[in-house]
Amino acid sequence: MDLYDQWVKCYPKKKGYARGRQAQYVYTLQSDYQKLNEVLKEALEAGGQKSEYIILDPYAHVSVWMFQNNLMHKSRRSKEKSIPHW
Repeated sequence: MDLYDQWVKCYPKKKGYARGRQAQYVYTLQSDYQKLNEVLKEALEAGGQKSEYIILDPYAHVSVWMFQNNLMHKSRRSKEKSIPHW
């Protein structure tokens, strides 16, 4: 994923967009979901209210998968129940 890291270095203001595209790519390949979860969180944090809709489906899917496989820490479970209203 060096390409996306370089994209963020060159265009730091587009970090949310770049990480969203990276997340969509990793999700399509059904790669490491824990790594994907980190990328999705970074994309949402960087993009804020301007985050693209394309990251919501993978974020929900990965969150459910992590919850079902007991890979989500208990403190995060309660935080994830309330999605911020933008």
